[in-house]
Amino acid sequence: MDKQTALKLHREMWTWLSENPAKHKWNWPGWFFNGGNINLVAEYCFCCEISLDCDCCLVEWPEGECELEEGGGLFDEWNQSSLDTERSQLALQIANLPENKDFKADEK
Repeated sequence: MDKQTALKLHREMWTWLSENPAKHKWNWPGWFFNGGNINLVAEYCFCCEISLDCDCCLVEWPEGECELEEGGGLFDEWNQSSLDTERSQLALQIANLPENKDFKADEK
């Protein structure tokens, strides 16, 4: 998977999650096992699939990473929230994170 495809799919999945806040990443209809045409990727995450490591993700996370050891990363907040309105807002934020200009793809 190339960088542009991963970024496009990242945005599609997270936009869908913002519109379906009670759902999780594995519920995205784009996955092959849900009737779509996309094969499963690492951690259900297109960024994780092609990134060398978390220090240089495909997108720029506000705290530097999606998950923080002490909690509080943007993904952590989305994953732990039970409020649909909050999950929707956080998912849309994740969908629209800027591309990381320093990104280097994994050579899988």
